[in-house]
Amino acid sequence: MPLFAVIGFVVWLAATVVFRLWGAELLVPHTPLLWVTFIGVVPVVAFLLKLAFAWGKAAPADRPLAALLMALPGMLLDIVSTSFHRLVFPAIPASGLYLFSAWLLWAYSLILLGGILPAIRAKYRVSSKQNAG
Repeated sequence: MPLFAVIGFVVWLAATVVFRLWGAELLVPHTPLLWVTFIGVVPVVAFLLKLAFAWGKAAPADRPLAALLMALPGMLLDIVSTSFHRLVFPAIPASGLYLFSAWLLWAYSLILLGGILPAIRAKYRVSSKQNAG
């Protein structure tokens, strides 16, 4: 299971670099690119979760914990990165932090949801088979 925390750290580091370099362009209010940023993270997270679950051989019942372990490093490190946003994200103005914070909540919610959904699906498949028989 520690593998998932490492994957989460690597994903956090990559996203931090992206927002450090291009955050000011990605988080401009009322632009199509902002919507692309929010919508585009959905398939990216789905792909990364699918890859991580396969690589870590996580059974559906283990995926909520695996997703939590993937999300936690970034959630904890983003407390520091957003607190020191002038150093970490110098191109993002203070007025853009609300969009950045919203994007972070969205992305972490997708990770956690992506871990919970397979377990829910597995539970309902098992219970529907038991009820049918």
